[in-house]
Amino acid sequence: VNLCNKYLAQPNYQAHRDDIQDLKSTCENRIINKQIYIFDNYLSQGKLASAKTRLDSFKEEFAACNSELEPQVLLLECKLARAEKRLDDVKNLCASLQEKYPHSAFTKMAQGQFKASA
Repeated sequence: VNLCNKYLAQPNYQAHRDDIQDLKSTCENRIINKQIYIFDNYLSQGKLASAKTRLDSFKEEFAACNSELEPQVLLLECKLARAEKRLDDVKNLCASLQEKYPHSAFTKMAQGQFKASA
């Protein structure tokens, strides 16, 4: 990602700009998916404090600079709240997702978390 950023920062480099942008996006998506995979593993192992720490760092590192990740972050928060048996928070997070992102796949997944909690 850093190499891609260095290349894209050079205005004289135009030949492979689209390819480098695609490569950068692919790398970022893989990093994000790996972070979510680790979060899910922590949840499945019952390591809730580690999952919370991973979620906080994910929000700080990725979601802060990419607003498209907000529905996914809300889903992860919903999963954590369900694992911690905070049913009111699960309900509120689902409602927030439904209000802000009614057509998102993450909204449907969060509703599944809420139904499983109820």
